[in-house]
Amino acid sequence: AERAKKQKEAFCEEIQKNIDMVQKRADVLKSTVDAVRNGYLQEMEKTKDDHVKEFEDAEEKLRETIRSVKCLIEGYDLVLKSDNQSSVIECSRNAEHEIEKTIPNISIPNYSHQNLSFPEVEEEIKKLFVQVEDENDLSSDYVECEGSSDESDPADMKFTCSTLTRNRRSPIRVKRNNSRALNRKTNRILLSADIRTPARMKVGRDDQNVSSIFAAHSGEAWMNITGGRLASEIQRVQKHGQISDRITREAEDFSIGPTDKLYTTEQVGSLIFQYNLQDKTFSTLTDLSPNTVKGIKVLRSGDLAVCLLDKDNFTISKQSKRTIRILNPAGKFLSDIEFAGNSSNKLFVNPHRVEERMDDFCVVDRLSVNEGRLIVVSKSSKVRFTYTGFEKDPRHKFDPRDVVAASDDSIYIADRNYGIHQLTPLGLFARYLITYEDSLFRPLAVTIDDEQTVWVGCEKGIVQRLKTQCCDVFIEESDNPESCA
Repeated sequence: AERAKKQKEAFCEEIQKNIDMVQKRADVLKSTVDAVRNGYLQEMEKTKDDHVKEFEDAEEKLRETIRSVKCLIEGYDLVLKSDNQSSVIECSRNAEHEIEKTIPNISIPNYSHQNLSFPEVEEEIKKLFVQVEDENDLSSDYVECEGSSDESDPADMKFTCSTLTRNRRSPIRVKRNNSRALNRKTNRILLSADIRTPARMKVGRDDQNVSSIFAAHSGEAWMNITGGRLASEIQRVQKHGQISDRITREAEDFSIGPTDKLYTTEQVGSLIFQYNLQDKTFSTLTDLSPNTVKGIKVLRSGDLAVCLLDKDNFTISKQSKRTIRILNPAGKFLSDIEFAGNSSNKLFVNPHRVEERMDDFCVVDRLSVNEGRLIVVSKSSKVRFTYTGFEKDPRHKFDPRDVVAASDDSIYIADRNYGIHQLTPLGLFARYLITYEDSLFRPLAVTIDDEQTVWVGCEKGIVQRLKTQCCDVFIEESDNPESCA
C-alpha cells in the first residue's frame, strides 16, 4: 500500500510537470501568433492606405477630364449652330480628335489579393506537434512526453496521438502523398475542429445513412439514422461519439425548436409528430394527407415550415401541389409558398429540405433522382436567386441533399456528388468547404453549431466535423449563368 501510494504521488507529480510544460509551450505559440498577426495587420493597413490614395488620385483626374470635355462640347455646339459653313466643316473634323487629346491616360488601380503565408506560426506548430508518418504504427491514445524536468526547453517537447479503433481517426493527421519522401517534405498537418475530438466518427452501420443532422451547440448533435436492416432512429450523439439519447422512429426529417420540442415528418407519409424532450412523450401534431411531407424546419417565430408534395415525383402540372407550408406550433395552416410572386409560375418541382435565413427560405428542390437545385425565396414568395452548382462536369451533377445558413447569412449545401458548397449571402459560389479529395464520403446532411463548427452527415453512418476558418472568399470572375443573384 505504501509503495502504491508513492507510485501514485510520483505519477501525479510527473503528469503535473508535463501539464506545466504544455502550458509553457502554448504560451510561446500564442505570443508568436500574436506577433505575426500584428505584423500582417499593419502591413495590410499600409497597403490599404496606399491603394485608397491611388483611387482618390484617379478619381480627381477623371473629374478634371469630365470638366474639360464638357467645355469642349459646349464650344463645338456653339460653332455648329453658326452660319459659317467652313467653321462647321472644320469643327466636325477636329471635334473628336480634340476631345480624345483632352482625356488623359488614367490607369485605375487593380489590387489583387495575395495569399498570405505564416511561416513563423507554421514553424511553431511543427515544434508543438510531431508529424505522424503512418497511423498504423501507433497503438494507444495516451500522450507520451519527452523531457520531464522544469529546466527543459518547451520547444523540445513532442506529442504523439493515435487511434484507438479503426473508426476513430486521430485528431492530428498528415495529408498523405503517394511518395513518403514527398510527404515528409511537405509536412502538412491537418487538425480537426477540436484538437481533442475525432474529425470523423461512426454513428451507424455501413448500410445506414445520416440523412438529417442538427447541432444546437458544439458539444452534441441530433442525427437521423436511416436505412439498413436495423430500425431507423434519431440519436443524440456527443462530439466524442457517445450516444446519450435515442428515439426509435422512422423519420424523413426532423427539427428542434427553442421549447425543447422535436418535430419529425413521417417517412413516406403525411404525418407530423411532436416529441417532448423533457417527459419523453410522442404525439401526432397534424395529418396533411393526401399530401406527402418531406423536410421540416422550426422557425425563429416558433412556426413550422414543411416541404409538401401531392406526389413524390418530378413531373408538375397545373394541378400539382408542390409548396412550403407554414403551420403554427399547434399544426394549424397559416400560409403556402407555392408561386413566384403574384404569378402562376410554380416555384418548386420536388421540395426536399427547407432552411430559414433572416426573411428568406432556402429550399433544396429536387429535379430528378440524382440532380437538384437551391432556390432562395423571400417569405413573400419573391425569388432571391437560384443556384444549380458550380462544376460543369456531367459526371458530377449537382445533387443537393441539405442546406444550412450560417450566422453571417452565407449558405452551406451538402452536394452528394462532390462536397460542401459555400455560397456568399448574395448566392455566388465562394468555395468548396470540403470535397471528396479531402476524404469526404457522400454528404447527405449539414448543420452549423454555435461555435461555427460544421457537422456533415454522410452515407455509411459517418459524421465529420470541421471548423470553418476566418479567411477571404474569392469569387470566380466568370459569367456563370447557373448562379445568379
